[in-house]
Amino acid sequence: MQEITLPNAEQLERIITLMGGDDDLFGVEWNKKTQEFTRTGAARGKDRSFFDTVYPWVGMRRCILNDDGDVVSYYGDPNYVEDGSIGQVMVQIPRFYYKTEVIPYGYRWWVSPTSRPGFKLHPAFLDGSKEVAYVYMSAYEGCIYDNTAKAYLLNDEQTADFSIDKLSSIAGAKPASGLTQALTIVNSRKLANNRGEGWGIQDFTTSSAIQLLFLIEYATFDTQGAIGNGVTNMPSGDENHAVPTGQTAHLGNVSGMADGTNGEVSVSYRGIENFWGNIWKWVDGLNIKADHLPYVATGDYVSNKYDDNYEYLGEKLPSENGYVSDILFTPNFDYGFLPSEVKGGSNSGLYDYHYQSTGNRVARLGGRWRDGLRAGGFCWYLNCSAGDRARGIGAR
Repeated sequence: MQEITLPNAEQLERIITLMGGDDDLFGVEWNKKTQEFTRTGAARGKDRSFFDTVYPWVGMRRCILNDDGDVVSYYGDPNYVEDGSIGQVMVQIPRFYYKTEVIPYGYRWWVSPTSRPGFKLHPAFLDGSKEVAYVYMSAYEGCIYDNTAKAYLLNDEQTADFSIDKLSSIAGAKPASGLTQALTIVNSRKLANNRGEGWGIQDFTTSSAIQLLFLIEYATFDTQGAIGNGVTNMPSGDENHAVPTGQTAHLGNVSGMADGTNGEVSVSYRGIENFWGNIWKWVDGLNIKADHLPYVATGDYVSNKYDDNYEYLGEKLPSENGYVSDILFTPNFDYGFLPSEVKGGSNSGLYDYHYQSTGNRVARLGGRWRDGLRAGGFCWYLNCSAGDRARGIGAR
């Protein structure tokens, strides 16, 4: 007679959870060998539309935020306008908890809107040591508000006064760039800080949270295949050729692609337009120390800093360029999607490209109008110094 070992209480609870026994626990498994994804928990057997009904995804919505950080309107309200007249167009992302597990053939990621044993608050919702209920990501790539003229610069005029002007998120503006002006990560941070307390540029932990939510919702790393290429298949040209913001204004809180040719029009993930493509975006809170040593902070961002609130993630990043095939995972870094290996392709692994260089570096994300299949929501460019600027780099 064969002896049968019954699961203990903890194992039984795990089996029930994986089969969908918890109605606010959503997960996905990635089999690195087969490149297959499997939904787990309450998402098991569901399609993408299921996430339109559950938190935190259903809680992601466009809103207008005034400079004091107060929501004055939500998408669909009678007074909602995206021209900057009553505030900045943002996407509200509600707090969530996460857990990442290494399994024999890959990884399993979990998200829940409620705190539960073994889960941690996602660091996007930590401002230093302070917990927050929401984070706000700009709906649109940044243009500049001219504080002297009291007007938005809608055509990337290259006239920023970094001491008083303000980074902005409105529809109908060409994203600001460093074509000739010094739109470095440092000056982009100044423009955002000029808007008031609590304002900053896109940061690493919030970017990681958005990547995780996309991954679980779509059960793929292929952002371009799932929603659209984004503005990535345009000629290089010799100026800032990013398209103006607002092509997805009509989509509101819904993910999708603007009308037109795939690769030439904007995309939106739950209200966040051009998370990838159109123009590179500086990302704060991730500093790369020479050579290839990643340090991360959750607040008080300073470039070229590698101590105090900046924590070493525990392992080096790859020292070569390439398509990402595996992610960095350490005891103190279980929430993000930096590369550990670049042996993939545009149709495998994380689908997106990793750029690197020697020396102290800062981060940008997503790709620009000419980067094709190298661009995407998981495409990190860790090849710039804090003093660099370029026509293809902006901020949000």
